[in-house]
Amino acid sequence: MWLTRTRGFQVIIVTEVNGKIIGLTVDRVLDITNIPEDKIQLATDFTAQEKTRYLRAMGKLGNRLILLLDLNKIMDFEDEKFVNDKMSSEEIILNF
Repeated sequence: MWLTRTRGFQVIIVTEVNGKIIGLTVDRVLDITNIPEDKIQLATDFTAQEKTRYLRAMGKLGNRLILLLDLNKIMDFEDEKFVNDKMSSEEIILNF
């Protein structure tokens, strides 16, 4: 994952989803950190509730609990038309 500063306080989070490089525009990033694999617990290990359907995993660093989102559940990257339409537009806006 890479971060690129653009237009003042916005940043673009660049990541890979299903073999495609995508960029997500966000207002801010509070921290960039590496979580050791042994400190990550997959979501399927702790819950199957509707409230946590967008979680991929949880990471624990000291007393911090870090939630890792599953981008495939937030957006349908398998839908080729959706991806092509969005990739040809200037930006995709996600509201959480």
